Amino acid sequence: TNGLTVPAGAADNVSIVVWGIAFSGFSNAAVNLLGGSGHSIVASRFGGTASGHDLVANDEDIHLGAGTHDVTIGSTDKVDRNIVSGATGSGIGLVGGGNGAVFTGTHDNHIVGNLIGVGWTGGASGHFTNLGNGTRGIIMQAHDNEISWNWIGDNGQSGIALSGGGASNNTIEYNYIGFGDSVGVHGNGQAGMHLGGDAGDAPTANTIRYNVLAANVTQ
Repeated sequence: TNGLTVPAGAADNVSIVVWGIAFSGFSNAAVNLLGGSGHSIVASRFGGTASGHDLVANDEDIHLGAGTHDVTIGSTDKVDRNIVSGATGSGIGLVGGGNGAVFTGTHDNHIVGNLIGVGWTGGASGHFTNLGNGTRGIIMQAHDNEISWNWIGDNGQSGIALSGGGASNNTIEYNYIGFGDSVGVHGNGQAGMHLGGDAGDAPTANTIRYNVLAANVTQ
């Protein structure tokens, strides 16, 4: 059901590097990180095609469980960016929660410089392609994470969703969340960003700045 798993019982000093792998057809998560820390996922492909082969949708492309932290997905170097797309559910999920001022779950992760819900074709003079995830590009219930410099479009629901009181103290900046290029527009099916929760259990103390949101259905 999962492509690669680090179990919840893994020691904190256990880490893996996922580099240059195409994932296809996993009914749970393609990369399922439940324990350990310091993992890195770079230059990998989820959804679309790879070397001319069609990739079957995963349910979720990348899952960060409550027991892992300090994971890096992508980087500011274009050669490291992942294409996180085509999932029947969300592209990236970060698990967490809150109990008053006590936050739990995965934390101090960095999601940087990826294509989430979109692909690219045609080399340096090319254009984006629609490879939207079925629900959210990123769903986050966790705390103290960074989401920056990503292109997030064509997802069935919101581009980024922060859910519940555990989604706190995150920094979301310099992302393109819904956008157009010379060929078409790549808006998300609902809001570019959605912050949701009940009274007393809603996202708080997040820094959201310098993002571009365009062409999303409900903005």
